[in-house]
Amino acid sequence: KNKILVKIQEFVVKNADEITVPSQTVQKELISRFPEIKNKVKVISMGIDTAIFRPKNIKNKFKNYKNSKIILFVGRLNEQKGVEYLIKALPKITSQIKNIKLLVIGEGEYKKHLEKLAKSLEIDDYVEFLGPKPQTEIAGYYNLADIFVLPSVTTSIGTEALGLVLIEAMACGTCVIGSSSGGIKEIIKNNVNGLIFQERHSRELSTKMIKLLKNQELRNRLGRDGLKYARQNYKWDKISKKFLKLYSNLLK
Repeated sequence: KNKILVKIQEFVVKNADEITVPSQTVQKELISRFPEIKNKVKVISMGIDTAIFRPKNIKNKFKNYKNSKIILFVGRLNEQKGVEYLIKALPKITSQIKNIKLLVIGEGEYKKHLEKLAKSLEIDDYVEFLGPKPQTEIAGYYNLADIFVLPSVTTSIGTEALGLVLIEAMACGTCVIGSSSGGIKEIIKNNVNGLIFQERHSRELSTKMIKLLKNQELRNRLGRDGLKYARQNYKWDKISKKFLKLYSNLLK
């Protein structure tokens, strides 16, 4: 790591009165590096705007996908997001379900690599790279999707801090699958409000996606419970109260 950056981090955390992090995963990682700040680190997640991310009727908006089962990914296209493992899971799925489409929203240095990978696996007809989209449009795609997948992996530069896109998808009533990386396990309770698979295990991911794509009742149940969970825990008005309480205590 950059030694100057490490020094800056050390100065900031040691001189801060309070430190907020989005998940217990980040809290543990930070305390392991700076044990002396243990009592200053508080977990307060980021929130979501439920006026934007909510269930919507979008049947007439995406007519070109009306006969397709939609798998969706939203995020930066880099190594840590693990999209290559999602693409590697597709051949097994397409061998059983022909009318699927993987939609990838986002940009990043891995885009060309992922496009080449899809082509080499002869599944490029099943994958569409849509580039970046504004939040209001992304909410429509969440509602379109049968499954949202976040296949993040732990790398030398870190792990998934939280996975806010999972919460956005849940708030739209969409069934979610996430890897076992980092803070994802703090959001998804396996087989309660979504499904978890072992990170980097494309075969397990494909098995669980097939299970969901073939079982609408299960998708609906996980989607309903995910929606309830997102609204109860991550609405901005609820999160902002936690920050306001923290600020008030600092000003006393």
